[in-house]
Amino acid sequence: MSSPSPLEAPPRPEDLPSERRWAVITLSAMALVTLMAVVAIRSAAKAQPAAPTTPVDHGPLPAAVKQAVLDAVAPHLDHAKLEELQDGGIREFHLKGRPKAPLAKEFNAIFRPLVAKELMPRLRPYGEILSFDIDNLDYPPARLRALPE
Repeated sequence: MSSPSPLEAPPRPEDLPSERRWAVITLSAMALVTLMAVVAIRSAAKAQPAAPTTPVDHGPLPAAVKQAVLDAVAPHLDHAKLEELQDGGIREFHLKGRPKAPLAKEFNAIFRPLVAKELMPRLRPYGEILSFDIDNLDYPPARLRALPE
């Protein structure tokens, strides 16, 4: 009869404290990572802006709002136009133009904060999406509010 292999042998008494130590370290590390993930998720959820609770005004866009948007983008876009599109109950604002800045990096540094801080708050009460058609740049549409079901 052959002797049992080392894999089948019972653990030696002198190895038990070391194995317990590694088990405690591993479980502590897993608990720490889980706690950090929960904190990160909660802080990200708190940082999300609150969804607007007022209904969308699907009436005509006030001329003052349209002019304010065009005035805000005029220093940065040539031939700026703001168009309104209706698609299945979803109102989309489409901003077209050509950037005045020669480099995309310069234009992005100015235009992205402008969209987030000025254009989106002004257009949010009147529609759901703000999209862009800016020459030589590919901006994704910005969702102003949750889409209707």
